[in-house]
Amino acid sequence: MPSLPPPLPPPDLGAFIDALATGLPEFAPSYLDLVAGCDDDPGGPLILMGLADFVAERLAALESERTVLARALGLVEHLIECCDDPDGASELVGLAFFDSFSPDDRRRLVPWLGSRSTLALENLDLPREERS
Repeated sequence: MPSLPPPLPPPDLGAFIDALATGLPEFAPSYLDLVAGCDDDPGGPLILMGLADFVAERLAALESERTVLARALGLVEHLIECCDDPDGASELVGLAFFDSFSPDDRRRLVPWLGSRSTLALENLDLPREERS
């Protein structure tokens, strides 16, 4: 009968906890709750389960926020599309909506925009006489 490989050493939980504290300070309240509920020693599995809950909550929030963002930007697109004066609406959206964002935020919005909103954003940086 073949012999079993030697068991692996347990992971260094101390280093992992230090990494959590420095790399993910947002998890600290959850970790401290685990510590308080387990006589100061929650153990690796419980810490990882708590971290999984923490991540799952953020995933749910991210998904929810993505939906809200998509709806909001869809309404901006709809405003331009359904207006009797799409050029005027595009200029209004550019100057009143997109100009409110920092350049970095504008770049982050681009993947979410429809064609008319994209044009409004692009036109924002053009001199007035060059805007479409």
